[in-house]
Amino acid sequence: MANQLAMDKSLAINNLRDAGYSQRRIAKTLRVSRGTVRRHLARRNSNNTKAPTDPSDLAPTGSGDSNGTTAPTGSGPPDATELSAGGNSQREPFRDIIVEKCQAGLSARRIHQDLGADHGSDVSYWLVNRFVRALG
Repeated sequence: MANQLAMDKSLAINNLRDAGYSQRRIAKTLRVSRGTVRRHLARRNSNNTKAPTDPSDLAPTGSGDSNGTTAPTGSGPPDATELSAGGNSQREPFRDIIVEKCQAGLSARRIHQDLGADHGSDVSYWLVNRFVRALG
């Protein structure tokens, strides 16, 4: 593999950085580019993240009585009445039309085109797309 830092230079970069050398001085000493040193040190810093293992440092993961939950499971698509609760004011006038066309099996792109052609709507395609996806 070309363009891969040799193990001895990788270790040397780490040791020199721990000794307090600057990136410029490390690059000059090892005769590698400063970009190589910077990338290697960035990779080293991103790999040093560790999750806490002490149980006292961990966040609580649940309540004492977790069997009595009644959270929705999300197993079925929402119906049109559920979607209107947080509805977007732009799509509200066309909601029934979108639902009807979606039930007819039309794609979001086709529904958007029909809204523009038949009703002169300037509702964005992405708004229609999100609504159709939410319907399932």
